[in-house]
Amino acid sequence: MKKLILAAAVAGAVLLSSAAQAQTTPEGYQLQQVLMMSRHNLRAPLANNGSVLEQSTPNQWPEWDVPGGQLTTKGGVLEIYMGHYMREWLAELGMVTSGECPTPDTVYTYANSLQRTVATAQFFITGAFPGCDIPVHHQEKMGTMDPTFNPVITDDSAAFSQKAVQAMEKERSQMQLDDSYQLLAQMTDYKDSPSCKEKQQCSLTEAKDAFREGANKQVMSSQADSLIKISRIWADFLSRKHIESAYLGYFFHHFWCYSGFY
Repeated sequence: MKKLILAAAVAGAVLLSSAAQAQTTPEGYQLQQVLMMSRHNLRAPLANNGSVLEQSTPNQWPEWDVPGGQLTTKGGVLEIYMGHYMREWLAELGMVTSGECPTPDTVYTYANSLQRTVATAQFFITGAFPGCDIPVHHQEKMGTMDPTFNPVITDDSAAFSQKAVQAMEKERSQMQLDDSYQLLAQMTDYKDSPSCKEKQQCSLTEAKDAFREGANKQVMSSQADSLIKISRIWADFLSRKHIESAYLGYFFHHFWCYSGFY
């Protein structure tokens, strides 16, 4: 029986083409699963309610048409495109039939329990299987991370923290990001930000990495967390005009699909 399963997970992708399988699969073996993992599509930035981004500039970030963290309208449209593309790809491989809805026992969809991930999965299904009744499954309590997609570090010992900080500092020094962080500080007027004036955190390059225990006993880096959040979603702060004229990346969070033969 041919079976296609769609589910939700973390970033990354593992796809096996029929050509690759023919080259590497021992005789008598049969393809069971093709696994794909990726992120949610375009979301509104977390730029209010005392967030790191709000604290990092004296200026106001652009207003979006959805609350911070939620999937945007454009993100939904882009995800439909992605679903359609994947449907065509799967049809070429003979895993689905174009123009037909899969039977209920051949497709399963599972997403992380956040609005942006569930919505991404729904739009993906709309593009991949238009007009088909395929539900998106997720844990009942929305707005909280599903443990399936939230691996945490449980070793909070001093020895581990020291090794982790040393590894982080070594990695960051090799990236040579000081010039980029200085430019980012100029663009955001960081010297006049609440982080600088109220918390005396006035440099993005001089602060040291540190580990602290966060929610769910997760060990995280406070300084690295600030730097990475500001840098990673800088594109989200461009105006809608810029977003409309140039799509800056395909981001969908905690969403995977895998297919196979049984």
